[in-house]
Amino acid sequence: MKKLIILSLIVFGAFSATKAQKVETNIIVQGICGMCKDRIETALDVKGVKYAEWTNETSVCKVVYNPKKISEMELHKILAEAGHSTNLIEASDEDYNKINACCRYKELEKH
Repeated sequence: MKKLIILSLIVFGAFSATKAQKVETNIIVQGICGMCKDRIETALDVKGVKYAEWTNETSVCKVVYNPKKISEMELHKILAEAGHSTNLIEASDEDYNKINACCRYKELEKH
C-alpha cells in the first residue's frame, strides 16, 4: 500500500510540475490587412506561445503564452522585428521596409 501511495505522489507531482503556466495579454499591433494578420500570427509561432490571434478592426493581438518560456517584452520585440510596431516598441525602418508595400501601415498615418 505504501508503494502505491508513493507512486501516486510521484506521478501526481510529475503532472503538476509539467503543467504549463498560461498568461493572456492583448498587444496593440499596427497592421492593415490579411497579409499583416498572417505575418503577425506567424511571427508569434514560437516556443512559449500557445495562441496568437490579431484582429485588423481593433489592431489587437490576443496572445496566450507561458511566461516561464517567453516574456511579454520578447513578444513585442518579435513583432517589431517582423515589421509591425506595437504599443511598446516601434519597428525599425529596416524591419518595416521589409514588409510588402501594400502592408505599409505608416503610409496611411501620413494621409
